[in-house]
Amino acid sequence: MIPISKLKLNPTNPRTIKKDQLEKLKRSIKSFPEMMEKRPMVCVTDKDGKIYPLGGNMRLRAIKEMGFKEIPETWVALADEWTEEQRMEFVIKDNSNLGSWDFDALVERWNIDDLEEWGVDLEWDEVEELEAEEDDFDVELPEEPKTVLGDLYEIGEHRLLCGDSTDSEQVAKLMNGEKAEISFTSPPYNAGKTPTEVKMGKNSKYANDNDNKTETEYLNLLVDFTNNTLLFSEYSFVNIQSLSGNKTALIDFLYNMKSFYADTLIWQKQNAQPAMAENVLNSQFEYIHVFSHKANRHIGTKKFRGTLSNVLDISKQNKNAVKEHNATFPVDFAAHFVSNFCELSVLDLFLGSGTTMVAAHQLKRKCYGMELDPKYCDVIINRMIKLDPDLRIKRNGVDVTNEYIVQ
Repeated sequence: MIPISKLKLNPTNPRTIKKDQLEKLKRSIKSFPEMMEKRPMVCVTDKDGKIYPLGGNMRLRAIKEMGFKEIPETWVALADEWTEEQRMEFVIKDNSNLGSWDFDALVERWNIDDLEEWGVDLEWDEVEELEAEEDDFDVELPEEPKTVLGDLYEIGEHRLLCGDSTDSEQVAKLMNGEKAEISFTSPPYNAGKTPTEVKMGKNSKYANDNDNKTETEYLNLLVDFTNNTLLFSEYSFVNIQSLSGNKTALIDFLYNMKSFYADTLIWQKQNAQPAMAENVLNSQFEYIHVFSHKANRHIGTKKFRGTLSNVLDISKQNKNAVKEHNATFPVDFAAHFVSNFCELSVLDLFLGSGTTMVAAHQLKRKCYGMELDPKYCDVIINRMIKLDPDLRIKRNGVDVTNEYIVQ
């Protein structure tokens, strides 16, 4: 007999099993233990002297949960003589019906070509995807907004809160007990004001004070809002550009979030403006940093393989933008992430002029948006009504559709 304490679960096992399937497996072992002799667990001995299964990990889990103190030696077949390559191949080929693949574990440890050769079906049905189009929107900020700080809007199925994206309680109010699949947002870049803007009295890229912070304030903004995205979504996509006012804070930001860092994409912008300062390179790209609790390169809740690049070639916003807001991005840009990385919902904690919600609505995803500036909240609502005049608008639970006029 082999003491159960001598056996351990495979730490790199790529298979999962649902609770009801595990209970069925327990019942099978209890009612027909002889099958364990005819189909033993194929195991190897680890460096610590313990035995773990290459095939039969779920059976060992069931046995342990059933309270076995020891098992017959005939229930285990040792394969210590196998090479590492043979062991990895066996784990894949020896799949059973009572389980499903953990694709995160698969892509982390196994080569895709090997998986296909060994008979693992990694294909999925392709569904014709909707497309999002530019909405030809150009509206000035209202002098006196209808929105006040704290207002919660329901725009059809979408939700918008006029509030602080760094405050987890306010984000919880926005989410109303739900969790989005992804977060996609472009926070302020801390661009401040250029000498020309100061001289002419113009606003920086954002009309409020969010874009002119000290380095410490800006770092705290980035860390706090990103932590909130990870509380209320599975994957967080943060679009940001490295500028003189934020470049060192961005390094600190990535270091602070290193436990959640998954990947980085590059947005290569067409028609980028030339640098006006001497000896300064033209800025023609921006980052999209990706964070998740798993912190690996398997990102998004929608399946894809070999079809998406980490470099995006999308035109820079140069028209159809809200006046006084120079940091808008095109609908195509938001649509890329909404379309390819989620199937149901997206969270944007700096909704700005509402581009992410516009893309989500056209792609039939639900958008949760946060915007601190009441004027921009009014812009978002007017933009959405222009996009879809049939939308009903509720403010704090009261229908206020008639207060908003299609522009």
